[in-house]
Amino acid sequence: MAERILDDGARQPDIVLTPPPPPATAVPAPPVPQRPTRPAPPPPGLPPASRPKARRRSRPLSPRTKRKARKAALWVAVAVALYVFGPTAMDRLAHILPEPATASPTGNPCPAEARPDGAEATLIASYTTVRHTIVLCRTASGLPYYDGRFTDRPVTKENHINIRAEETPEGFLAVNGDYSYRISGDYVTITGGGKRETLRLTKTG
Repeated sequence: MAERILDDGARQPDIVLTPPPPPATAVPAPPVPQRPTRPAPPPPGLPPASRPKARRRSRPLSPRTKRKARKAALWVAVAVALYVFGPTAMDRLAHILPEPATASPTGNPCPAEARPDGAEATLIASYTTVRHTIVLCRTASGLPYYDGRFTDRPVTKENHINIRAEETPEGFLAVNGDYSYRISGDYVTITGGGKRETLRLTKTG
């Protein structure tokens, strides 16, 4: 160690500065191998992604289907007009709407005096007995009717009946209160009032 002499004769050792050692260089750590990551599973309850289905080409409508669609649209328009405008719209559109088809009876017409309530009907058969005139008619809805009256008396409520009948294996049966009229073959059996009478029929129509 070197010394130096001060002015007053004292000796002071010289301070030698030693440089600090160089910093230690850090050695890099070896790389950690990374494991391959797997995709996360879908949340529970969700279906796996699927390929979109190809759209089917719609078939063109047939002319018959188009006519039905136009007719349905017409009736819907009529219903809306009736709801909005009331009977006035019905009067205005009556001439452009087709009339609904109604079943009309076929065959010989029933005589006017034997028609049930004056409705159109066809003649099934007509008969006479020694005292009665009997006419069987069928309405457009297919219901048979029995018309009977006394031949030698005026047509009144007391002497004339026009009532529903039903077909039986033997012919027809009509019931009017306590009285029944059964036609079987060439005979009619009238039962009522404690009596029973069978008369021969003569077919007239």
